[in-house]
Amino acid sequence: MLQRSFCFEEITDHTKAKEGDILSYKTYRHVVIYAGKDKYYGHTTDRCSATVTWNDVRIFHYNDDDPNRICFQYDGTTYAKMVSKSSSSSSGASGPGGDHPDDNFSVSTPPVVNLEDYSNESSPIGLLNNGFPSEMLKVLSTFNHEARVIPVDGLNPGLADKMPLLIIPSGGLAGLSESQIFKTSLEEYVKQGGTVLVLSQQHGYEFSAIPGGLGGYGWTEDQSCQTYSSYIETWHPVLGGQTSATPSLNVDGYFTTIPDTATVLLRRAANGQPALITYPYGNGRIIALTAYTDFAYSAGQAQMDELKLLRDIVSYGLSPATLPEIRHGQTANMNIEIKNPSDMDGATLTRITIYDPDLKEEKTSFEVPIDLAPGQTIQLPVSYTATDTDPTGIYHVKYNLLGEGNILLTSEEEPDGAATWVQYQLLAPREELTGRFNG
Repeated sequence: MLQRSFCFEEITDHTKAKEGDILSYKTYRHVVIYAGKDKYYGHTTDRCSATVTWNDVRIFHYNDDDPNRICFQYDGTTYAKMVSKSSSSSSGASGPGGDHPDDNFSVSTPPVVNLEDYSNESSPIGLLNNGFPSEMLKVLSTFNHEARVIPVDGLNPGLADKMPLLIIPSGGLAGLSESQIFKTSLEEYVKQGGTVLVLSQQHGYEFSAIPGGLGGYGWTEDQSCQTYSSYIETWHPVLGGQTSATPSLNVDGYFTTIPDTATVLLRRAANGQPALITYPYGNGRIIALTAYTDFAYSAGQAQMDELKLLRDIVSYGLSPATLPEIRHGQTANMNIEIKNPSDMDGATLTRITIYDPDLKEEKTSFEVPIDLAPGQTIQLPVSYTATDTDPTGIYHVKYNLLGEGNILLTSEEEPDGAATWVQYQLLAPREELTGRFNG
């Protein structure tokens, strides 16, 4: 995809074609990549011949000589202006040098997202400021999450308690595979109980920055796939929102080296290689996914399957646990541990709210009278029966505590009131041989 931070120009002299140039073959919709020595790769259709006649080829070559150069892309009838290298990028501190996943040939430009619009420095979700962080913030906002933006040189392992999930967006490991400071901080963060979610990367060797011994292929070394691109290998709570055994995800890359303790959740349909894995490390956990949902969403390409997958990975990553599983018409029975954080006031009422997986709709809300002294903890049974129209995924149960006069109880750690999240999982109603689906 020709994208912001790139400047391509048409090369009319075919003898100047270089390895990596984009070749528009006969029409701008039929694209190959020149591999040098009369070889080609990256075909976007299966109708390409083994050789290409030079007279039918338009060559588009990356040019970095002039940051203000105006580039052109042939649209079939005329040449239209395309973004140049002078365009600002919404990527993080360094990122993958303007490169990105997806092999499509397009001149679309995702909107630039202001990090400050979606970041929250008290959020339990951390987001590494490298690669495509603003695109990830935008996706997170679709299911009512914010994140605190973490500089590549500012990861504090001690944040694992208050920031239990760190997301490394697509391209977020660019330039970090040799950074011992970053790798040590990341390893300590996971050892202390943090969960790391890492998405597709530019090069496979960049996954070596992830604790545990991870390796594979990046988006520059693979061909992206989307429709029915993956299949479920092993069931896991993060797959709770899926309604098909072959979800459609924008994936580019796969894993070839994984720890012995890793569980493969999804495999690539094209080659059977792992696309989503998870494994414990120290007191924490790694979740590695070769999808580029953040970039795909910003480019208008994200599939509903992958948005649900990312949503449920985030929910699970905030509180990794075995979740109660129900289906439509069944009842989830949970015991919520409720603690009064106040050191002065007793709690007389708790307000329970159950939210849908997107954290947008209150499924039900009710109040329960209690008598809870300062610092005291009780177990409160809560149940919810799923309706036939409830969406699948991980649901959220929240409580707040109130004292005399319905005053919200607060503490230094929880200035907005005592609250906690408990989750349960509503699964798809149909089954097949995997035990989950029949189509």
